Amino acid sequence: MEPKGMPSKDLRAECLKILQEWYGGRNAQKKTESDAFIACAGLKVAELTKKKWPLEPDDYVGVGRRFRSTGPFIQAILARFGEEREYTSEGGRTTGGSIEAAADLIARLASIQAYGAVSGKERVRVAAAMQKWLYEKVVKPALDAEGVKVEIHLDKAPPEIIGDVLEAASKRGVSGAVAQHLVGAKLAIRYPERSIAPYSHTTKDKQLGRQGDFEVEDTVFHVTMSPGEPVVDKCAKNVADGYRAILLVPRGEIDGAQHFIRKSRYPKRIWLMSVEDFVAQNIAEIGAFGKDGLRNGIKALFEVYNQRAKQAGEKPSALLKTPQNL
Repeated sequence: MEPKGMPSKDLRAECLKILQEWYGGRNAQKKTESDAFIACAGLKVAELTKKKWPLEPDDYVGVGRRFRSTGPFIQAILARFGEEREYTSEGGRTTGGSIEAAADLIARLASIQAYGAVSGKERVRVAAAMQKWLYEKVVKPALDAEGVKVEIHLDKAPPEIIGDVLEAASKRGVSGAVAQHLVGAKLAIRYPERSIAPYSHTTKDKQLGRQGDFEVEDTVFHVTMSPGEPVVDKCAKNVADGYRAILLVPRGEIDGAQHFIRKSRYPKRIWLMSVEDFVAQNIAEIGAFGKDGLRNGIKALFEVYNQRAKQAGEKPSALLKTPQNL
C-alpha cells in the first residue's frame, strides 16, 4: 500500500527525471573514460537509499578516497534483472569520478523535498525503479554492443579453444549465431576460391531457397547447438534429394544427435561431427600445427568471423573480441 498523502507515481517520475538529467550531465562531462563508472555510482547510491536516508560521504567513500563499490556488488544488483554478463570487474571503485558522480546524484535527490518524507518501503520502490532505468538504458545496451569476450589459451588442444569460444557465446545468449559463423569462417578460410554466403542464423533455409546453412559442391552443412528430430529430418531430406549431409553440433550434444540419426531414414548416410573438431582441424593444419601458426590461425578466424557476421546483419553482441594475446 502506498503511503497516504504521498503521490508515489509522481515521486518516482520526479526521481527518474532527476536520474536521467544527472546521467546525461555526468556523461556529457566525462572525457575518455567509459560511462560504466557513472552507472555504477547510480546503482550504488540507489542501493544505499533503500536502507538509509540521508546519505553521508562515509557511506560511499572508503579508504584512500576510493568509491565503496565492487564488481560483485554491482553484479548482484544486475542479477535481479536477469543479467549474468559481467559489466565491470571493479564496480567503479578505481575511477575517481565515481565519488563525484555519487555526491552529485545524492544532492539532486535531496533537492526533492518529498523524498525525505516517504517511508522506507517507498524509497525501496523508487530505488528499484532508478536501478531498472540504469540497467535498461545504460548497462544492457553497453553489454549488448560489447561482443563476446573469451580468453584464448594457446596451450590447449585446438578443439578446446573453439569450445571456450562457444561457452563464452553461450553465456551471452548468442551461441547459435557464433557456432554458425565460426563454421562459415572456417569454410571461407579453407576454400578461399569459393563463395561461402554469410546468412543470418535466424534466417530460415526456405526463405532463401537453400538446402541448409552452407553448401559446398553436393554437400549440405547444418549447424545447431540443440540437435533434435527436425534438423535430422532436414539432413535426411538432403540425402533423399541426392546431397551429402553433415550435421555439426557441440561436443556435448553428439550422443543426443546420434540418437535421432539412428532413428532416421538414413542412419548410415548422415555425417555427424562436433563444431569444435570441424572448425579447429583446418585452423591447426593451416598453421602447420605450430603454436605461432595456431595463434595466427585463430586470429584470422576471428577476423573473418566478424566480417561475415557483420555482413549477415548480426547484432554487435554476436561479434568476437580479439584477445590481446592474439
